[in-house]
Amino acid sequence: MLQRGDQLLAEGDIISARHFFERAATGGDAAALCGIGRSYDPLILRRVGVLGIAGDAAAAIWWYRKAADAGSSEAVARLKQLSATYPQNAPGRR
Repeated sequence: MLQRGDQLLAEGDIISARHFFERAATGGDAAALCGIGRSYDPLILRRVGVLGIAGDAAAAIWWYRKAADAGSSEAVARLKQLSATYPQNAPGRR
């Protein structure tokens, strides 16, 4: 499911990618939680060239925090990058 979610995200099919990541995340899988975060991450969506779906930095940060808590080092790195780019959405800010 993770591999398919990654493939769909790279192709710009964000809604389908989220579906696969969410199914994989039901057991608390850190990589799947990070995948959900990437599907909301405006930096990732911009890099993939997604049109018609706006990123949501606050949602991405929330999912990255869950993934980091589950042990994802990728989520920690993405969380730092996203928090630096969107400080208004950084943890502790509301």
